[in-house]
Amino acid sequence: SGLVVQSVGGAGGSGGGAFGLFGGGGAGADGNNGGNATATNTNRITTNGIGAIGMLVESIGGGGGDGGGAAGIVSVGGIGAGGGTAGTVTANVGGEIITGSDGSGDGAHGVLAQSVGGGGGNGGFALSAGPIAAVAIGGGGGTGGNGGVVNVNQAGAGATVSTHGSSAIGILAQSIGGGGGNGGGSFAAGGIASVSIGGSGSAAGDGDEVNYNVGNSHVTTSGADSIGILVQSVGGGGGNGGFALGGAGVVAVGVGGNAGAGGIGKKVDMTTGGTVETSQARSAGIIAQSLGGGGGNGGFVVAGSLGVSVGVGGKGSGGGDGGQVFFRTAGGGNGGFVGTFGAIANLGIGGGAGAAGRGLAVDATYNGSVETWEQRSAGIIVQSIGGGGGNGGGVIGVGLGLTVGIGGNGAGGGDANAAEYRSATTTITTH
Repeated sequence: SGLVVQSVGGAGGSGGGAFGLFGGGGAGADGNNGGNATATNTNRITTNGIGAIGMLVESIGGGGGDGGGAAGIVSVGGIGAGGGTAGTVTANVGGEIITGSDGSGDGAHGVLAQSVGGGGGNGGFALSAGPIAAVAIGGGGGTGGNGGVVNVNQAGAGATVSTHGSSAIGILAQSIGGGGGNGGGSFAAGGIASVSIGGSGSAAGDGDEVNYNVGNSHVTTSGADSIGILVQSVGGGGGNGGFALGGAGVVAVGVGGNAGAGGIGKKVDMTTGGTVETSQARSAGIIAQSLGGGGGNGGFVVAGSLGVSVGVGGKGSGGGDGGQVFFRTAGGGNGGFVGTFGAIANLGIGGGAGAAGRGLAVDATYNGSVETWEQRSAGIIVQSIGGGGGNGGGVIGVGLGLTVGIGGNGAGGGDANAAEYRSATTTITTH
């Protein structure tokens, strides 16, 4: 890559395993936080090669350590640790940035400014076996770290950014919450009775605000799947609940772990001007969006015995809300945006078990021209989307006597909110 400024927190260590009559896995250690990162360019940057980013500014929180596994007549998996938070990222963009000038620039974004929270550690597994009774409890997952604020500003008179390769975005600014850790699975086998409980998944981190203010930029991409400008705040996905497997001669009880909630996408505020041109398929001109993370799925259960078996599936968790999105042009008389026009706003995606997140209000104003050359290449997309709710855990119960199975509950979909798009002079042309 050309210009690289980054602050990356170290990952937390994993807990040790434990094996004995009574086994308890060690807890993981928390991930370290990422610090602030700031960079300014007003000169010329040229890169060649796959993934060779022109200007990379990022802060990344370290991932939480996993909980240690455990085995014994009574066993408890270790708890996963939390991911580190990410710091504030500021990219002052100017000059000229060219990636893949020799045609080798697949995945080589022009500018990437991002703040990413660390993922939570997974809970440790639990295995238990005994001639009379066995108890196994999976460890809970760790919480995902929050992404930090991302600011992209204009440096000098403006910026010219061009990429030459597939999946090479012109300018990408994003704040992403870390995913929640998954609960540890459990397995118990007892001669008379067994109890197995899956660990709970943990909540995801939130994406933070993203502010984009570049009034004079000329952005071109020449490959497929290469968006011109993408600005987004994304909540992390919630952790899944751990599974529970159990078998015994007389009584077997299994309870799936509950899932963690999805993170919230926060406000996206975008002011832009100049020109954006994309020339291949699936390459939108501009996307400004806030996306809530999906809720985790509840843990499934399998319980079997010659007598009584009881299984309770874990509960899926709710998806995170999408945040507000503001999109506006900087002054009048800017050049046209090239791509297919579309304005999409505020979709509430219905969840399976946990309630889906809400899409919040979207306010968009644009005056200019829009022209399309390739398929599935939107000119402007401005959207707030709530994350889907997680699915409830399934149950399989097998018994020669009484069998009770309770699956996780379903829940309602998320609400959509008002979406407004205003324009006085937009011209839309398709070919």
